[in-house]
Amino acid sequence: MKLAAFEKDTDYKTLRDLTSAETVKHEQYKVVISEARNRLNLFKILSYNFQDWRNYLDSLLIRKTNDHDDEMLHLDRLLLNYLTCAYTIREHFEVSFNKRFRKDTSRKTEHDTFLKRLCSESWAFAFFLDFRGHVQHYGLGIGHYARSYNETSVSVTITQDAASLISRNSQARAWTYSKLKGSEGIIELVPLLKEFHIHMLQNYAGFIVQTFFPELIPAGEFYSLLTNEVQSTYPKSRMVFSEREIATRKEGRKTHFKFDLIKVPNDLFLELGISRP
Repeated sequence: MKLAAFEKDTDYKTLRDLTSAETVKHEQYKVVISEARNRLNLFKILSYNFQDWRNYLDSLLIRKTNDHDDEMLHLDRLLLNYLTCAYTIREHFEVSFNKRFRKDTSRKTEHDTFLKRLCSESWAFAFFLDFRGHVQHYGLGIGHYARSYNETSVSVTITQDAASLISRNSQARAWTYSKLKGSEGIIELVPLLKEFHIHMLQNYAGFIVQTFFPELIPAGEFYSLLTNEVQSTYPKSRMVFSEREIATRKEGRKTHFKFDLIKVPNDLFLELGISRP
């Protein structure tokens, strides 16, 4: 198997043969990556939902005639999609954690302990863990939405009111993580959701990788070193593997190429849609 650079259909170059040790590592890592990708794709779906939310927010920052009720409905839809996906991720890995460590008393509480620690560091993270329950059981997520503009700018306000949330559900267990009291006042949802999303992709995803797929860390380093080797010579290319040298065949003025490319990660964690632990 060969280490190669690939930029476009007619720009392909082999650099060298992979060593036997590199080939063995690749065979080991591709199995781990395949399993991990299948489960970590949940984080990619979360990112797509967040991007949909951001794109719609950006569309509101344009001076245009608006339908307030329709815009608020779209905001509620996008927020609901996002929170539902975030809840699915947490439930998926919490169940997996409990299954894996049900007989290991020293580890079975790690998932809950991690969540509590992260909540103590980020109120935004704690709030949205609780807020998902409110959206599911008591009402849609957007409490107040307003859009205004003048000659030079457009302003969008998307908020919730802490007192209103507590009036709908004052049970302490409903606000286990955030300890919402109702005295917090107006809650700006846009910056809080951004902070929550960053924690999901960095801290929570990192915890999941270290727990379920620790092999991804050396795998990422392995493919990164090979990528650097290729791009040091061909900076704009993608690092790939090939099972044979490129074959060319002339037909008049045309040159036909035949080669077998094996797509492998270049930046593993970026391609998985999460931050490196």
